[in-house]
Amino acid sequence: MRVFTYGIKKEKMDAIKHRFGTADYFDVTPQYQDILALCVDIVVIAVDHMPKDILNTIKAYQAEVSEDEDTKYYYLTDAQIDEWSRGVI
Repeated sequence: MRVFTYGIKKEKMDAIKHRFGTADYFDVTPQYQDILALCVDIVVIAVDHMPKDILNTIKAYQAEVSEDEDTKYYYLTDAQIDEWSRGVI
């Protein structure tokens, strides 16, 4: 499984890894949004750290390809990531 993350702070990555388990994790920057077209299983986006225009571009891309790809998108706030962190050492 491959997981792309956008804007996830390093100290929050343990929560993401705990949630999705064993996977290849790639932290990418908004400039690499075109690589979403690659075979990726999950895209995790920290909406609190993503510029609105980039977020809108990603959502537009997702809407455009949703019928043709199986990628799961998670748009998370810091509060949601913190919730996932509970119980993670």
